Amino acid sequence: INKVQDIFSRVNLPAMFDLPIIAVVGAQSTGKSSVLESIVGRDFLPRGSGIVTRRPLILQLQKKKDAEDDYAIFNHEPEKIYKDFDEVRAEIMRETDRVAGKSKGVSPELIVLKIFSPNVVDLTLVDLPGLTKVPIEDQPMNIEQIIKDIVLDIVKNENCIILAVSAGNTDLANSDSLKLAREVDPKGDRTIGVITKLDLMDKGTDALEALEGKVYPLKLGYIGVVCRSQKDIVDKKRLKDAIKAEEEFFNTHKAYAKIRERSGIKILSRTLNKLLMNHIQQCIPTLKNNVGALLHARQCELKSYGIDLLGENKGNMTALLLYMISKFVEYYQSTIEGSFVQDITKEIKGGARINYVFHMIFTVALKKIKALDGLDDEDIRTAIKNSKSLNPSLFIPEGAFVTLIKIQIAKLLDPSLQCMQHVHDELRKIVTHPDVPELLRFNNLLTRISEVMCEVLTKCIIPTEEMIKNLVKFEDGYINVSHPDMLTGTKAILGMMGEGNIDNSAEGKKMQLEMQKKEEERKIKEEEERKKEEERRKYEKKKKEGGGGILSFFFGSRKPTSEEEGKTEEAKGKELHSGQKAGQYSRSEARGLPETMRADNPPTSRELVETEIIKQLLKSYFRVVKKNVADLVPKAIMHFLVNKSKSTAQNELVASLYTEKKIEALMEENPIILSKRNECKKMITVLQDSLAALHEITDVEIQY
Repeated sequence: INKVQDIFSRVNLPAMFDLPIIAVVGAQSTGKSSVLESIVGRDFLPRGSGIVTRRPLILQLQKKKDAEDDYAIFNHEPEKIYKDFDEVRAEIMRETDRVAGKSKGVSPELIVLKIFSPNVVDLTLVDLPGLTKVPIEDQPMNIEQIIKDIVLDIVKNENCIILAVSAGNTDLANSDSLKLAREVDPKGDRTIGVITKLDLMDKGTDALEALEGKVYPLKLGYIGVVCRSQKDIVDKKRLKDAIKAEEEFFNTHKAYAKIRERSGIKILSRTLNKLLMNHIQQCIPTLKNNVGALLHARQCELKSYGIDLLGENKGNMTALLLYMISKFVEYYQSTIEGSFVQDITKEIKGGARINYVFHMIFTVALKKIKALDGLDDEDIRTAIKNSKSLNPSLFIPEGAFVTLIKIQIAKLLDPSLQCMQHVHDELRKIVTHPDVPELLRFNNLLTRISEVMCEVLTKCIIPTEEMIKNLVKFEDGYINVSHPDMLTGTKAILGMMGEGNIDNSAEGKKMQLEMQKKEEERKIKEEEERKKEEERRKYEKKKKEGGGGILSFFFGSRKPTSEEEGKTEEAKGKELHSGQKAGQYSRSEARGLPETMRADNPPTSRELVETEIIKQLLKSYFRVVKKNVADLVPKAIMHFLVNKSKSTAQNELVASLYTEKKIEALMEENPIILSKRNECKKMITVLQDSLAALHEITDVEIQY
């Protein structure tokens, strides 16, 4: 397990604390350091007032029966061997100051120390910063919470045995270590209590009830110890002598004599060794599974970063280039065809989005364009009159229908070109943001592939646009009035007369109602015009008969003589003759013809019928044209843009990239990907070594 911890510590693996360990928890000045030094049998921990342990210290004790003397090794200096334990203490202080500063600050970064000795049992302990409540010197105001978080981060591990140290001369109910242990181990299944300073209790008092678990029961029980006092440390009393003094204390104490066989530092060391070994036996299968699963995940991650380029070998680079081009083309085609499998349930993309453009955006845009958009009855009547020209026609002129339908057909070009642009944008999105993990490691190559594919799409869009314009021109160039899906003029007339099939439809009924309404309006207007004309004539007649006005009323009117009438008629004739001869009209006559004329007068019954027939024919034929456009435009886009870019992508990319001179720059890896691959390789090595170490465990010998 120590070997696995060493391996994990190489990469500061967070899962380190999933390994079986024993964490020493206690408030400041409860004797944690003294307990650890007694277990080791050496003075090596920093001492002083206030907080001394400011970084977690992993202490790995390894029994070396053939070792001549004790020695220590730090993981941050694996080549250096310490035989002087005063130097070990000094190095702990230096390493602590390096990370946590020279003040009283703390840090969660670990210090790993191995001690080899023939006098220890195999054991791994973690010495944690002492719990405190009041900040001192320049410590932050929340130092209590900071230290608590560091401790909890370790003891929350289910594989951690909590060694809760409490002072015997204080009330156990107020123990900070037991209080914190209860937060992560409420049933006390993995907490063992250690009560120190039993020799410093007031006379007549003892901690027997606490040691027997009557005050606060723990499944693993309590062990009492007596460590060196501050005076003993100042006097440099040897630990061996201190252990002998401890044995004598328990043997001679009236209250503790009966529990002396389960008290003292030696008993604590053996008990911890036994607990840890048993715990390791239980945890090994789970550890193997966890390390194996993590190893597999890292191997998959490494595979996603791609293989290493072997030096500057251009043969490898060119081969890899062709491989990357093939991977991109495969991605491009599969994205359009819908044969990809990654993230298939997360969002609609690729070919599905193009299908949405065809059947939702484009189709809806065509449906919004109506056959009579921008045309009213007056426009249609004007077109009919212009088509008839000088010769009144017995039938509806075909020229009016052809002219009007061409105007409406031209309106289909814009949505068709917009559909093409939408598809082009979707294809650009695919090529500029490719989901190809292998390509992410080559920034320059990814950029060039996107540039080349954008050029390919630009080339393809030119014939696509030309074809769409031609499709609209096809419909405009020949108006097939004999199309089988088009409503004929005869059917339109019969429909208005109520004799055709059109009458059975809602549109036919609506048309008949409109015709009746307009006919009624026309008759009303004609009647109003007739009455106005009759009133005007009466007024003119009366005026003519009245003669000279008020004078005629008194003197009567004089009729012109026959000679005067003759002269007048002769003068009028000469004036008319002279005007015709000059080829000119009088100003009064010229004013009667407006410069711009439209069919804005009330329509006649014939005009109403002709207008409605033209409207029905426009609607019918426009449906045919929209159906053709809705079918052929997506086909043209697929053939000239989508399928063409798919089929030419490989050749275009190879022709553009394979011949580039600076292939080294093109295949230069992304520094981030390169760093991640190296880290992943290092992690895989660590996990493989850890798994091998775990497989070496066939049996665990419990040492006493």
